[in-house]
Amino acid sequence: MENEEYLLKLENLSRAFGSGFSLKDISFTIDSPQIVGLCGLNRSGKTALASLLGGITTGYTGRVYVDGKRVSLRSPVEAREAGIVVTGRENYLFPEMSVVDNLFFEETEKDKVFVRKKKYRQMALKLFDRLDLNLNIDAPVKTLSPAEHTLLSVAKAMLKNPRVLIFDDITAHMTERETAMLHGVARKLREEGCAVLIISHDLRELARLCDKVIVLKDGAMTHELPNATYEELVRAILGTEIGAIYPEKPAPREEVAMEVKHLSDSGKHFSDISFTVQEGEIVALAGLEGSGRDEIIRALAGLVPCQGEVTVEGETFSIHSPADSMARGIVAVTGPEDERYQRKFEKVAKYISQTGKDAGGKARMIKFQDELEKFGDSLTSILWFKKPQGERKTPLQQMLERLNQAFAQNGKIYLLHLPTAPLDIMASIHFYKDMVRECKEGVSFIITSNDNEELAAIANKVVAVKDGRVSAVLTGDHITKNNIDNFIG
Repeated sequence: MENEEYLLKLENLSRAFGSGFSLKDISFTIDSPQIVGLCGLNRSGKTALASLLGGITTGYTGRVYVDGKRVSLRSPVEAREAGIVVTGRENYLFPEMSVVDNLFFEETEKDKVFVRKKKYRQMALKLFDRLDLNLNIDAPVKTLSPAEHTLLSVAKAMLKNPRVLIFDDITAHMTERETAMLHGVARKLREEGCAVLIISHDLRELARLCDKVIVLKDGAMTHELPNATYEELVRAILGTEIGAIYPEKPAPREEVAMEVKHLSDSGKHFSDISFTVQEGEIVALAGLEGSGRDEIIRALAGLVPCQGEVTVEGETFSIHSPADSMARGIVAVTGPEDERYQRKFEKVAKYISQTGKDAGGKARMIKFQDELEKFGDSLTSILWFKKPQGERKTPLQQMLERLNQAFAQNGKIYLLHLPTAPLDIMASIHFYKDMVRECKEGVSFIITSNDNEELAAIANKVVAVKDGRVSAVLTGDHITKNNIDNFIG
């Protein structure tokens, strides 16, 4: 088998894991520089396979070949030496150090400090130019977004000159711009002769980007699809047509659950936002990155300062903090850091709901305490590099846990920011059904998604946002992907 012309070849790769799960005789070949997708439902074996190929999990049976030569993957070091590098969700970087210092932290050359600094800066700029990455090499890593952390880790992996680079579910929380940057990196690596293996729940992403897609189910390989379409991937994973994914839209009630009038953040991101939400209605906020869409939903949750009026069940109020929204039965799922911040306001929200009094002083005290906590955190943030104990939850598991906790609060109106981004297709189907079930009880939803086809399929109303303003409100037969694209583009 050795010296044949292929970049990566797996033969009968198998390994038993805990809880009765195992990888079973995985075999496929990447015979030229390609972008290959790896998909399947939760616990299908995607990350388990990446762990084996990266040398993180050992004890497998079967054979692995890189550039026609059989390799052993008994540790991450052996995997890197063989030319396989895995970039996953956990990025172990030093937050207080600069981008360039993180890139070359492991280097052992004995140059003088000044010479080394100058040389490494030049190498970093050359690497970022090669990968078309726009990162400030002097910026402290703690100032980067989570997606920029990931892109930096990808760049660091490229210093090892891999033949096979594996992205393990790293686009789940990226913006469109950040995802486009990563896709650009993947295409650049393919042009340079590398194989890129992308693990993702986003089937449309895989259909757009990949030369072929491998589908796993229960630890076994079921399909190998060249130039796969989204519809083909849905059928391969679910065994059903795409029409079965989305339930029938709920029928909203005539009563108005929420009315938003002239919401603004002083023109920083959005101005004069007005729309209504009926009881039992799913309202989608649609917009491109930078349109103001994300800031609007966070403003309604009390997470960013805003002006304007919001009316819930006949009560008109202004939003100064998360307590103002929470006290009126508004439950937000926008991100882990936001939710930690919101929990500080639970007692204040209870005070408002019971007394009807303003709690501005109490809210300001919480914000002051929060700033003190941030200051304290900054003193110990260097310890962030330390690997946490135990198995980390996947983005899918984290989102399901957060959605379950949110639904348990019996809210009247739910603000959900990109709820299906980390979910696989089966989890998304259950989520859609849960929303429709709640709508039948009079609960309302305001949601966002980067997938306009998804919004068209599930929303009763679409509020299109462009350049910080409402460009259209679509209802009924006017809700189509093309119309949404046109009004936000």
